[in-house]
Amino acid sequence: GGVNGHLRPTPPPSIAMAEGRRNTELTEMSASLRTLGSRGNPSKEQQASRRLLFQRIIQYLTIGIDMSPLFSDVIMNAHTTDMATKKMLYHYLA
Repeated sequence: GGVNGHLRPTPPPSIAMAEGRRNTELTEMSASLRTLGSRGNPSKEQQASRRLLFQRIIQYLTIGIDMSPLFSDVIMNAHTTDMATKKMLYHYLA
């Protein structure tokens, strides 16, 4: 069934699967950003982890994937002395 007797088109399984994977990854990235954002004085290892996470976010933005659901989590990580991470943060906001 569908609206007014018309069937709604369903996306091919590969697209539906990719959407599900993307949503799962966004959820995981959000959790990681929250964990890193709650650290007052992150260790070098945590700073490196945050940098890699920001790199992945920017890579997805570059290929046109909507990363806006991560906005508040990214902002929670705005306070950093790591210049590369700051630049990626500004790129995310632009």
